[in-house]
Amino acid sequence: LIRDQVPLTEEENKDKAETPHAPVPQAPLAQAKPIIAPQITAGNVQATTSTATESTAPDAKANAPTAQSIGTSGSGSGTGNKSNSNSNSVSPGGGGGTSDPATSTTNEKLEFVDTRGTAQHIAIGRDGSVFALDTSGGITRWSNTRGAFESFPGQLARIAVDSQGNPWGVTSVGRVFRHDGTAWVQVQGVTASDISIGGKDDIVLFANADGILSRFDMATGKTSNVPGLGVQVAAGPDGTPWTISKDHIAQRCDKNPCTPLFQLARSIAVGPDGTVFLVNTNNLLMRKRPSDKKFSQVLVPGHTPAAVAVGPNGFPWVVTSARKVLATRYFERNEAGDRVLAQKSSGDTTGSGSTAAVVSSQSASAFTFTKNLKFDKYKSSDAEANMGMLSDVHAGHTGAVYISGDTGVFKFNTKTKKFEALDKAFSNSSLADVGEDESGTLWALSEIAPARVYRLKGTQEKTYYVINSTDTNTPRNMAVAADGTVYVAAGAQLYKMEAGKSVFKQIESSDIFFVHLGAGGDLWILNQSSEVQQYTGSRFENRPKGTAQKAQDLGVGADGSVYVLDQSTSLLKKWNASNGRFDDVNITQAMHAVTVTIEGRPWIVNTSGDITSSGDIWRAKD
Repeated sequence: LIRDQVPLTEEENKDKAETPHAPVPQAPLAQAKPIIAPQITAGNVQATTSTATESTAPDAKANAPTAQSIGTSGSGSGTGNKSNSNSNSVSPGGGGGTSDPATSTTNEKLEFVDTRGTAQHIAIGRDGSVFALDTSGGITRWSNTRGAFESFPGQLARIAVDSQGNPWGVTSVGRVFRHDGTAWVQVQGVTASDISIGGKDDIVLFANADGILSRFDMATGKTSNVPGLGVQVAAGPDGTPWTISKDHIAQRCDKNPCTPLFQLARSIAVGPDGTVFLVNTNNLLMRKRPSDKKFSQVLVPGHTPAAVAVGPNGFPWVVTSARKVLATRYFERNEAGDRVLAQKSSGDTTGSGSTAAVVSSQSASAFTFTKNLKFDKYKSSDAEANMGMLSDVHAGHTGAVYISGDTGVFKFNTKTKKFEALDKAFSNSSLADVGEDESGTLWALSEIAPARVYRLKGTQEKTYYVINSTDTNTPRNMAVAADGTVYVAAGAQLYKMEAGKSVFKQIESSDIFFVHLGAGGDLWILNQSSEVQQYTGSRFENRPKGTAQKAQDLGVGADGSVYVLDQSTSLLKKWNASNGRFDDVNITQAMHAVTVTIEGRPWIVNTSGDITSSGDIWRAKD
């Protein structure tokens, strides 16, 4: 029921195929093509939420609340917000008058369009610039002209956009960066777990892993604490923090204590006009405009909302539980320099200095972590897999889960609840590890030397030597990023092959045993002493700091969740970024391998054969 975009014309397809290094001509303002399809509109239905009682919520105040129609010129009268009768674009600025066009609030019914893009996180600037992060933290920027997300340099765990369309962000180790229109610049001495920017004066708010809120002063380069608590923060147009607490409570924090909104939420965003959107814990999209007394539901037909961002005039974009990106409007802006900026942008998002915990994002799936996890159980000995020896379990970037063993690689069917054979099997059945990128391409690592990586794209398989064809280093394991970047631990060394390349390069020369990859390029390893360590940008550091946790296996999810199986007990533990420790999960069954899905759900397996009859593959329940 969600409409797709109109297919690109032959000329547009030719343009889209150009290398990003090609010069970008000056062009008129980008505007999305009209969509020729029956309109499916989402009514604004008042709904009860995850708590029993609604109450009147405070308004988010815009700097210039005067309503004004938005057109291609930014001026005129009337009630419509479309830039013209045949367009699905709105212009966030321009025209005469003293009021800010981005702050007028639409009264239209919201119609969602499938952009055909995917993301884990998304942010929209006051100028209509849309940035997103994939499941490995790779940055992309939406292009109206090409109808697609295009690569932007850098890697982040959280992202925000200022009024000039420049991205800011937090890395996987808590360092803060801003793009100044030319290069990435580290905000020295500042760390955070979440970030948001609001208002035409670019009010930058941070939340740390303990829920403490702060505001950044661009003039001094320092932060000062502000009232309230929350591990997720959204900046209102007047700088008021709207937050989600560790317990999922949505609240407005213009004073201490914060004012609860009587919503339990996973994602929250505030637009330049003051419209507040959130995704509640029932996975419903809720909206409160400045003139509304309470939240009402906005339907997203055929999809489950996972995260929300709000652009000019209160038009939202949504990331679904399947990571699809849906838009209600494309924001008209001059994109002529975007590709050149992406190509010429200098600096990176590694940084140096202090680090800080980045708490895992509050997944919009049905799964919520508790120390008293319950598990569904499946059998590797079921008819199709028919394994005599289960080796490992693997989570991919599409949400798929695989097992590997003596009979090959099998994929979990969410409908039949069985592991089923791949349409095309790997040529080598002796595999040390299996991975999957965001496109669904499968990757595998050979079990014996020389270390070889196999890429299975459709029915076509390609082989890459990690070192060379005569190397004798034992392949250990592999980590695959969303974009197809591959890390391999072989011997005691760590190797990396960039997406689209064909050669592995050594990036760490010693003390590596296993490698795992989380949000924002967050690298975790088990070293040769089985100690858990996290990469800080310059070195691998013990987790916890000081005396490291020892583990027999490690799993890291795209949401930032980190699980281990204790070396001595084989029991499951979860990393608590807030207190810097591993918390026990209350299960008593020893397990031998763990993986974590993009939604943060752990799967664990027992490879001893002792519990095959009752179920040796365990999936954490919702």
